[in-house]
Parts: sequence; C-alpha cells; structure tokens
Amino acid sequence: MSKILAENTNNSTQHSYPNYAKDEVSLVDLIRTVIKRKKIAYIVFSLIMFVTIIFIFFVPVSYTSDATISVGYLPNPLVSTASQDVSNSENTVLYIENPNDLFKRLQGMYKVKHVKRDGVNIIELSITGLSPQKTQKLLIKTIDDTLLKHELIFMSVFDKRKVHLKKLQNNYLELEKQIKIFDQQILLLKEGLFEQAVSLSIEKGKILSLLPGLSDEILNIGLSIEEPQSRKTMVLKYPTLQVQEKNPLRYMIVGFFVGLFLGVFSTFAYEFVVKIKSKLI
Repeated sequence: MSKILAENTNNSTQHSYPNYAKDEVSLVDLIRTVIKRKKIAYIVFSLIMFVTIIFIFFVPVSYTSDATISVGYLPNPLVSTASQDVSNSENTVLYIENPNDLFKRLQGMYKVKHVKRDGVNIIELSITGLSPQKTQKLLIKTIDDTLLKHELIFMSVFDKRKVHLKKLQNNYLELEKQIKIFDQQILLLKEGLFEQAVSLSIEKGKILSLLPGLSDEILNIGLSIEEPQSRKTMVLKYPTLQVQEKNPLRYMIVGFFVGLFLGVFSTFAYEFVVKIKSKLI
C-alpha cells in the first residue's frame, strides 16, 4: 500500500512541476521559421509594396499658402518718446493686439510662427490643403479680417487721443490765462493790499506747478499721433500658393519597412496557427 502511495506522489509531483525547456524558442528557431515560411513573407512584402506604389500614384497633391504680417502698435503716451526709439522699447509702445494673443488666436487654424526682427513683432502663417482656391482664400480672409480689426482699433485710439490732446491744450491755455489775470491782480494789490497779493502769488505758484506736467503730457500725446503710418499692422508677405510636391522615395522607404515587418510577422503567425491545428487534430 505504501508503495502505491509513493508512486502516486511521484506522479503528482511530476505533473505539478512541468518542464518548460522544450517550449523555449531560440533565435535560430525564429530564423528557421522565417526561412521555412519565406513564401508567405514574400507575398505579404510584395503586397505592401504594391499598395504603396498604388498609393503614390493616387495620393492627391496638396497646396500650401503662407503669409507674413507685422503687428502694429501705438506709442505709449504715458512714457516720454522724445528721446527713445519706440521700435526698440517694449515699454514705450501699446500694441493694437498683443502679439502673443494674436499668435494664440490664429494657432488653432494655421501653422503659426512668432518672431521678432529689429524690434518688430512678426507673425508668419501657413496652411496646407487639397484645394488651391479654398486654401489661399481662407488665409486671405483671415489676413483681411485681422487688418480690418486692427485698423478699427487703431483709428479709434487715434481719434480718442486727438480729442484728449485738444482738451489738454485748452486746459493749458486756460491756466495761462489765469496766470495772466493773477499777475494783473497781484500788481494792483501790491500797492495797498500786500497780504492778498501774497495769497494770490501762492495760488499762482500752484498753477505754475501744474504746467510742466501738463506740458509733458501734451508733448507725449502729440508725438504719439505724429508717428509714421508704419505703426499700423501691415502685410509683409501677401498669401502665396505653393504646390506640395510628392515625395515617392519617402513613401517607398516607409512601405519597405512596413512590408518587411509584416512579412516576418506573418511567418510567425502562420507557424503558430499550424501548430495549434496540429495539436487539436
């Protein structure tokens, strides 16, 4: 009885710890499988290359339209521009539209590049499509809409500055008139009412202290509306249209490696299916 139990124990031990060494696959086995099923690899590889060649002949031609604009600005009236170059100082200008905001706004529709050359913010736009008319027309519309929007903003700010400048100039003239009146009154009061003359002199001094600041503000706003028209947003390169030439070599290289991979993979897949069928039979 003990002998039978020992044999059963040995048998159960053998079944519990199978030997997987026979299932291991070496590199040599893989190479042999590829050689053995090379016809399948040839067929798959040839099929992929054939499809690639057909694709090259029938792939549609694409068109690229690109344009370049410079972002307009207005001199900042809060900063003196008499001795500074507004094109080289970020603090002395107020952009019609912040270049970074314009970049983000257009980025969703186009391939956009923001560069700065000689102190000027430049936005380069590019779009690729299958229809030459639609591709160029879309970019032209975007450029025209941007120019119109910036022109309206520019003229609105420009007109407001003109009105504000006129108001400041009138205030300045009014203060000058008051000073002249004070001078006349002080001259008369000095003859008898000295204390009142001193009081008027103090008031005159207060008005005189306002004149330099007011004069600087008038000068800055005056300069800001006398800048050349290059401040406006301008088209440096109007939308052009270019044909994207096909690159057969690139497609052939991609097709070659894809076909090679799928060809080798198909040999392993076929061999695996054959082994499964043989075990089932």
